[in-house]
Amino acid sequence: MKTSKLTFHFLVGVFIFCMNTAFAQIDSLNIDYTSSPSLTIKGLNLTSKTTIKEVTKELGDATEIKEHANGEKAYFYETSGIVFFTNKNKITGLGINFNTDGDEKFPTTSFTGTLTLGEVNIFKETVSADIAGIENIEFICPFPAMCATKDRSLNIVCTAAFKDEQLTQVVFLMH
Repeated sequence: MKTSKLTFHFLVGVFIFCMNTAFAQIDSLNIDYTSSPSLTIKGLNLTSKTTIKEVTKELGDATEIKEHANGEKAYFYETSGIVFFTNKNKITGLGINFNTDGDEKFPTTSFTGTLTLGEVNIFKETVSADIAGIENIEFICPFPAMCATKDRSLNIVCTAAFKDEQLTQVVFLMH
């Protein structure tokens, strides 16, 4: 009888630990892109000088790391639907998956947090007209499958991709 109570308490403890670590990250994942431009994730300011070590300190370890022949690495946070692109341990980009289109450079799961572009919250149902209508960040949508910040010389640029009018990914590239 004591063994079963001990096992039960152990399992409850493991469950609570898991809820407080892995899932807490998902629930509180906020990404904000402003007109300055600045990009923050869970309060961490992302720039071309941000290291993957700083990101993992804030978000925990990636669920998967893919190395590319050119030396770049992709750090997947599959449960959150995001991926960080790095070169020499510096962040070069952040990819956010909304509706998977089979692109292997992105997670297969949908983003579970909150993304704000300027003053607009972005959702799986967001269409290109919503992105083009953002007032304090100028986006252009040269064709239905893509919108991007008009000023490509910014230190952080943003691109949104669509397939069959569905938002698939939002990508931020650091210069």
